[in-house]
Amino acid sequence: MNRERAQSLLGVTHNVTPQQLKKLYYKKALKCHPDKQGNTEEFLELKEAYEFLSNHTDPILPLLFDSSIHFVLSALDPQILLSLYTLLLDYKDMIPESVFVSIQKHIPPIIILEPTLNDLLQQHVYIYTHNGRKYSIPLWHHELIYDEFTVLCKPNVEMDEDNNVYLDVHADIRDIFLNGLFVEQISHQVEVSKLNIVPYQMYTTPSTIPKIQEDVYSAKECALFILRIHLV
Repeated sequence: MNRERAQSLLGVTHNVTPQQLKKLYYKKALKCHPDKQGNTEEFLELKEAYEFLSNHTDPILPLLFDSSIHFVLSALDPQILLSLYTLLLDYKDMIPESVFVSIQKHIPPIIILEPTLNDLLQQHVYIYTHNGRKYSIPLWHHELIYDEFTVLCKPNVEMDEDNNVYLDVHADIRDIFLNGLFVEQISHQVEVSKLNIVPYQMYTTPSTIPKIQEDVYSAKECALFILRIHLV
């Protein structure tokens, strides 16, 4: 086992902390653990990679990395920092926690909300109290900037910037033509007559999730569900 191989197996960078290394190892090991009918050989190799990196960590590198990050962040515009923070959240498992802490020192407080698909479909509004004042936050917005804080909404579904939701649907062709195709997640009956007999296709249907509009509370225009249908 060497460093390059170990990092590749665990998907880590040079600047990972011991805590992050452990978290990544547990996450990957669970997928191939023998007790869960996983791949024993793969599990043992992951374990070896984790032990190698744990015993060959350079304690100086994270310190140098943190120092450099702080210097760079202090020179950036707060709006750019906010965009950077939002982007890095998608790679949270790979980014040292100190990076987020450093960014937070240079921007207003960030409130992270994690709405469910049902929250979006029901057009729920979250009531947030800050310094004795109540704010009504529409959960279908990705980002809302207030004078004293910023709200980021990170839903538990795949969405694009227009609030279209993407869902993967796997179905048996014979079953579809006998019983139809009902997508339970969104309580939608797919029109089978509109499907092609091909392994993969995309099917769209209206949703009740509002599009992002100038009036942040407006629900006059709604986005789509985009179903990626896999037939077997």
